Amino acid sequence: MKESTSYDLLRSSLLILILIIVIYFAANLIFPIVLSVFIVISLKEVMNWFDRKKVPVPLSALIVTLSLSALFILLIVFLVVEGFELTTSIDGISEKKTHDTIQYLTKIAEDKFAVSGNELDGPLKSAASSVFSISGKVLSIVFQGVQSALIFLSLIPIYVYFMLTFRHRADKFIKLNYDLKREAKIRGIIDEISVSLRKYLVGLGTVILIVGILNTIGLSIIGLDFALFLGFTTALLMIIPYIGVLIGAIIPSLLALVTMDSPWYALIVLGMYVVIQFVEGNYITPKIVGGSVNLNPLTIIIGMVVFGMIGGTLALILAVPMLAAIRILISHSKKYHHVAVLMQNDD
Repeated sequence: MKESTSYDLLRSSLLILILIIVIYFAANLIFPIVLSVFIVISLKEVMNWFDRKKVPVPLSALIVTLSLSALFILLIVFLVVEGFELTTSIDGISEKKTHDTIQYLTKIAEDKFAVSGNELDGPLKSAASSVFSISGKVLSIVFQGVQSALIFLSLIPIYVYFMLTFRHRADKFIKLNYDLKREAKIRGIIDEISVSLRKYLVGLGTVILIVGILNTIGLSIIGLDFALFLGFTTALLMIIPYIGVLIGAIIPSLLALVTMDSPWYALIVLGMYVVIQFVEGNYITPKIVGGSVNLNPLTIIIGMVVFGMIGGTLALILAVPMLAAIRILISHSKKYHHVAVLMQNDD
């Protein structure tokens, strides 16, 4: 019995190791396909509706894919065009801006601390130049990264279309390879994953829309340029749990520091984001998303670290739905179902 258990443990460990190695070296290929699979699973009820209406499968798949592609293209155009304009404006920051900032900080030092402006001129000039240079580079890298990721994901509609078109092949595969009892169990698992993903995606989309509107209103009141772009771009970063919220607060704060008249605007923007994220985390998300994925925070953080190391940014984005699917699969396993208890958030 011990030998059998040791063999099973060794085999499982080897399979996991092989899987990690494959994912690491083929992440750019695998994760867009995984995302496409999740999209197709979450669209299960939509495609069933088309089936009930007797719409041919290729046509229904085309309608759904084109609808999603149109939204995706609009998002890409918006982010690429606005991001390019913003990056250009950051790169064009003048020496006058640096000079005005140095004068402002020097005056504060002289009024509040009785320090001579001549003593501070050199250090402040060097520090201000460094801050503006680093801030501009960080903002440029972030926006270029977002744009590159979106362009890379443009292959997903192609995957989704063919997966939707040939999804009945998966049904036939299950029927041919499993008896009625196991077939019913597999379909139940797929339905459970489908419901969880659909609730998560719809809930997350609603939260992003609400937070994007709040961000835009706040940034417009403060007077920061590109308020609409920044408001919804930073809200989109919420698809990366915890990390996205932090980046979303830093980006507009840096931009305020670089482009506005006083560095205090950066603190005002940061404070605004802290308030909005507090409201989002404690009231908006719990009410809308709720327990759709049923994962505790520790599981999400560990999963993000692991997936991020293996697959990069796209893996971070997919960490929560992948963990939710893994939890559901494990919960139906006789041997490992107890592991799902460690992952879930409820009692």
